[in-house]
Amino acid sequence: MRRTESKRFCNGEADILVATDAIGMGLNLTIRRVIFSSTHKFDGVASRLLNATEVRQIAGRAGRFGIYPTGYVNVLEDDELIHIEHMLSTDDRSDLTKLPIGFSFNDVEKTSQQLHTRKIAEVLSYIQERSQFNHALFTSESLGTQISQALLVDAFAPAMSLKDKYIFVCAPISLNVAFEKDYYLLCLKSVATSQMRHLPIAPTWLAVQSPKHLEAAELLSRNLSLYAWLGFKFPQIFVDNDKVVELRQRISRYIESALLTQAGYGDTAREVDHLMIKRR
Repeated sequence: MRRTESKRFCNGEADILVATDAIGMGLNLTIRRVIFSSTHKFDGVASRLLNATEVRQIAGRAGRFGIYPTGYVNVLEDDELIHIEHMLSTDDRSDLTKLPIGFSFNDVEKTSQQLHTRKIAEVLSYIQERSQFNHALFTSESLGTQISQALLVDAFAPAMSLKDKYIFVCAPISLNVAFEKDYYLLCLKSVATSQMRHLPIAPTWLAVQSPKHLEAAELLSRNLSLYAWLGFKFPQIFVDNDKVVELRQRISRYIESALLTQAGYGDTAREVDHLMIKRR
């Protein structure tokens, strides 16, 4: 979807590129002006204001050397301009002074043997507590996210091998998103019980142009990413890994079609709301 929309914009087929921060942060395009439709972002728990780094990443897409010597940044609401100006002038330099050092499965296995436990959450907590050290260049990595996933793994798959638990602890998911967490637990159960898991059934709305399922499409795409990742680790369980690309393409086509449907912008974006107010 990102490639298709950016290609249309670069080829002159579209004068305006409507995008999420995924494009704003991920692609370099010949853009002269960036307009924030909102200064808030949903982070999986609640809506929050964009921070300085995010604002600069997105605003920095405006202007390209040799094409547009000056880039312009604006917003739809006057009061939101204050936040954008503040974030652009705020010092967002990282206070990181030491390189974080992570852990490996060998660390987990050795610690498990020492503690005589197969609970990976206990092992990781022990590693985090005992691996603190004082060094001029290095520090121990925070394991908060991994421990949160480990608690779920221990609770829902206590008999699973330590190696398989470690894989799920490292799985790329957002536990704050209930839809992702539920699917993560389903995948965990499949491995724990050695039951094959097929791809999610393609929803019927993939065949229509209604933009009302854009959020569902994004969530489904995330589950596909988890399925593909686990498919490389457990090919005997996640047997449809070769079909992920096809379903992902269908989801991308749905998103493209929904974004291009004029009625859809009224349901999903604030720009059309402003246009409607002006026409009245």
